[in-house]
Amino acid sequence: MGQSAPSPSDNNVRPRRLNERLKEVAQRLKVEADGEPSPGQTVERSLHLSPGQDPWVSSTLLAVLIVVSLVPTATIGVMLWQGVIRTPWSIDVAVGNDSQPLEAQQTSTPSPAAETLQPKQDVKALSVTLTVPSTIEAESGKESPFGITLNSADPPLRSSITIQGLPEGTTLSDGRPYGNGGWTLKPDEVSDLRLRLPKGVSGHTNLRIALVGADGSPIAGAATQLNVANPPISRPEEKELIAGLIAHGQKMIDVGYLAGARGYFKRAAEAGSADAALALGATYDPNFISDIGVKGIKGDLAEARAWYERARELGSVYAQEKLEDLKHALPVAAEPVPAPNR
Repeated sequence: MGQSAPSPSDNNVRPRRLNERLKEVAQRLKVEADGEPSPGQTVERSLHLSPGQDPWVSSTLLAVLIVVSLVPTATIGVMLWQGVIRTPWSIDVAVGNDSQPLEAQQTSTPSPAAETLQPKQDVKALSVTLTVPSTIEAESGKESPFGITLNSADPPLRSSITIQGLPEGTTLSDGRPYGNGGWTLKPDEVSDLRLRLPKGVSGHTNLRIALVGADGSPIAGAATQLNVANPPISRPEEKELIAGLIAHGQKMIDVGYLAGARGYFKRAAEAGSADAALALGATYDPNFISDIGVKGIKGDLAEARAWYERARELGSVYAQEKLEDLKHALPVAAEPVPAPNR
């Protein structure tokens, strides 16, 4: 019986598996390498090609597909080789080879930035000290030395020295005034510094001296007490005038007129007489008023203490004793309150 002709349904190619497709590709490559295929191969090949399709076109298309599929893989391989990306197992190996955790490594490893946080200028500034005398003796109307010493010949850059608490009208031989009772100098201006006080200034003043940086922050500081005394009376006419004022004041005390005596003593004390300041303080001293037996005059402890202190500043050797006596002074009696009229 002869073989029947193939039906149209036989032209439909059933789906093939991957291994079958790979075998077909291998056979095609072999055919292209060996030359003309055998009759059986030609028949088999023709079964899998669509009518009119060139086998070279199919081979080229397959090669292009293979190359395109390999491009992502090659790209990832190059990135792994250059270290652009890291695989999970490479990270685990790197961590496992280190004996300390990441936090400990960061803590133990010194940071270059941390070493430069504090400039060298600031480190040197910490060792600078400023020294002044504990007291400065001065005289109103005259110049007096004001010794300020820095232990460093090269102070911090753009630093300055400030002085606060100066009496009004006081000037220095260098520097510039600022604010109320303030003065500022450069570190190289403190050598042979002179202080000049205006006339009429006396007493004790606390001064604050500081070395400050360019941003105004304090670097070093010191304090001193300025003791100012009026100049001694030198002209004969002034001595005679003061002696006459004290004599008139004493006459007022002899007659019990303390208010008049205070006026004479005050003028002489303001001229710089320590004896007049001491006598003026006595006119307010309750102990003295009680001793001379003056009636109707009240004492004033605050005024007595102020003028005794002024007498001490002017050089009286009796002022301190009077101040000690004030601590045991009799209390000042209050004025009687008149009864209301009925």
